[in-house]
Amino acid sequence: MRDAINIDQVYRIVSMKHTSRRDTYITLWGPNDAGYHFSSEMSGTYNGYVPGYHDSEGNMPITEEKAQSLFIKVDYEGKEKHMIPNCKAVWEALGLKWTKQGLRRNIIPVPA
Repeated sequence: MRDAINIDQVYRIVSMKHTSRRDTYITLWGPNDAGYHFSSEMSGTYNGYVPGYHDSEGNMPITEEKAQSLFIKVDYEGKEKHMIPNCKAVWEALGLKWTKQGLRRNIIPVPA
């Protein structure tokens, strides 16, 4: 695997591939590149990210600061957790949109 970049920043990894339109919350990568979780308590933080792996068509790194601004406190399975809602306001904040292929980055073409 290639080396991580931006190692001076802490990131969460959004899994667009594993977030379904009907999910209530955005899916995040677990710690150590293992598993997927909805909550800040169970998801992993990463010092930097690896382009093409953490930052790919199905995954997107977001800074911990950005993630913290999106987490909301919820009662989940009888416990207090912090989750990122799967809603239009969050998609827009992350520069994402829903397509027939699922959640994707909203690429804005550069004018010629």
